[in-house]
Amino acid sequence: MATRKLSEFTKDPHNPNLGSQRGKVMIESSLKRLGAGRSIVVDKNGAIISGNQTAEAAQALGLEDAIVVPSDGTKLVVVQRTDLDLNEAKARELSIADNRASEVSLTWSPEALVTALDTPNIELSPYFTDGEFEELTVPDEPLPERTIELKPQKFVRVLISVPLESAILAREHFDALGKIDGIEVDYGAN
Repeated sequence: MATRKLSEFTKDPHNPNLGSQRGKVMIESSLKRLGAGRSIVVDKNGAIISGNQTAEAAQALGLEDAIVVPSDGTKLVVVQRTDLDLNEAKARELSIADNRASEVSLTWSPEALVTALDTPNIELSPYFTDGEFEELTVPDEPLPERTIELKPQKFVRVLISVPLESAILAREHFDALGKIDGIEVDYGAN
């Protein structure tokens, strides 16, 4: 673990998230009020892979130091806030702020998504259906023509109703299913 200056890291010039003004304000507000809660990811050369918006907001607020945790991706990096307790307002607010700011700040860059297809062996079909990708990448002005080939994934959707008194037990089993590669579990109630 080492300390480096945040300014030593470089932004991704092809960041697929353009960000939004409202999201930027939310991220800055969260950092100012609640401190840093989420890490950013950089490559071996210090180029930001994810967290470009967060890094930019942190620099704008004068946060200069960054703790670097080397990782090869085989272990999850956990940021432990020793000053927070999830049963207290500040931690609960950080949870909501982090998720909401991520949601509001996301503005896909059609050019970056299409450019990503030039990367050998990139696989986007786990993240987008053909229709979603097309909707995100159809520009207001025509881009040069190119062929987009996404490998279709076939799924079977199963709806299961469980009595309320069995919900906790059932959720444990469904959560275990959700850990299997390729299986998605969604919950809903009525």
